[in-house]
Amino acid sequence: MKTLNHREIDAILAELALENMALRRVRQADYRRIFFEFSGPGKRETICVTLSPPYVRLHRFDEPLPKALPRPPRFAAVLKARLEGARLVHQEQLGQERIVRWEFHKGGEILFLDAKLWANAANLILSSKSGCIIDAFSRRPNRQEIPGACWPPQELFVEKKREDLRDGAATIQKKQWEIRSLPGKGDWNSRVAQYFQKLEENDDAKSRRREWTTHIQKHLKALELRQAKLEASASTDQSQEGYWAGLILANQHKIHRGDQEVEVTDWQNPDAILCIPLNPALNAVANAEHYFDKQRRREGALARLQEEREVLEAEHRHWSHLAQRLVEGSLEAPFDAPPHQQEKRASKVGEKPLPGLWITKPPYLFVVGRNAKESDEILRRWARGNDLWFHVRDYAGSHVFLRGMRGKSIPLEIMLDAGTLAMRHSKAKNLSSADLYCTAVKNLRRVKGGKAGSVIPTHEKNLRITMDEKRLKRLLHNSNQN
Repeated sequence: MKTLNHREIDAILAELALENMALRRVRQADYRRIFFEFSGPGKRETICVTLSPPYVRLHRFDEPLPKALPRPPRFAAVLKARLEGARLVHQEQLGQERIVRWEFHKGGEILFLDAKLWANAANLILSSKSGCIIDAFSRRPNRQEIPGACWPPQELFVEKKREDLRDGAATIQKKQWEIRSLPGKGDWNSRVAQYFQKLEENDDAKSRRREWTTHIQKHLKALELRQAKLEASASTDQSQEGYWAGLILANQHKIHRGDQEVEVTDWQNPDAILCIPLNPALNAVANAEHYFDKQRRREGALARLQEEREVLEAEHRHWSHLAQRLVEGSLEAPFDAPPHQQEKRASKVGEKPLPGLWITKPPYLFVVGRNAKESDEILRRWARGNDLWFHVRDYAGSHVFLRGMRGKSIPLEIMLDAGTLAMRHSKAKNLSSADLYCTAVKNLRRVKGGKAGSVIPTHEKNLRITMDEKRLKRLLHNSNQN
């Protein structure tokens, strides 16, 4: 049995000499516990009421108090307003119902605070002397535990069951109501606190293991799907463009402008004839250069595929290592917190401000990393997957990130603004025009072992920018450096 029975609650109250002590402070540290700090002549006591099932309980709290929530929730605010400074004149358990009643007097007003320590319906209820509920920790209309309702309702207290219980049943009932022999040191309050804390820690560890197991399996499955797509892409990227370009140059005497194809002998298979498509608007040399260019782009894509393959393999090793540590029973970081808290912890910016040049043009935001270090820090700490990334092609320079409204396309004028900023903060700033890469941040891959800010873009688009000094002046007017 995880909850306290009525005999154990009586034993707890017997050790708490709270009568005639003043309630100094009500503190809510989380959404399952409320702490009551009492003080009297020469002593202080702190009582913890835990309302989260299945470990509902009340006991003395001897450890350092946790930090209170930044803003007291509704019920805690009511208790602070109505009970802080009040004197506790009496405490008791109502019958054998596992309901602890505290009677407070404050300025001639009598108030009752009842802790209902039921595993399936725990609650804290503040009521007046007339029995009208002022407020409750959990408002439950179906149980009449709402402001204005009568408390406690008569049907809450059940009559004692028939006296003629069989001996066996009476033995079971008596055993159920015994005070358990709990491990630990100190009085009954201390042992109850230690016992339930241990239970919660064990349950928390099991819950975290389940969450991390699911989290790791999800990541491994996603990585396997990405690896399968990558291998399929690599296998279909085999091409003959460079070979065809060589054949075109070797047979250019057969080709005239306007031809849509040319038949040539296959060098790799002399008995076969190859039919190579041509662009009728180009001559033989231009057609060959076109195929050479396609081959170069394809080779670059294959190189990026290899980089992505290495990144995926490193990620797979990382998550497989975490899975192995979990199987071995590790509870050290990152398993010392649930996955979602670890992700928040990892993405928390902290006190150090983000670097870079920040420019607002509502509802759009431009962020310029003016050097490799700034660009790398912005990419790691701020950029999101759907933000756009801009960089001047073939020139060293800054990374520019553009964030707009979620689900909305970016207008061309805004993209030209971002491109102008990228060109201004690059080695191409003295040119009249330049070509830029443009892609989503989620399509960037960091270079393994490369310098800070080194990335490989995929699915990039080309943007031609002509330097416009008036546009640049308007943008810099709205920057964080102005």
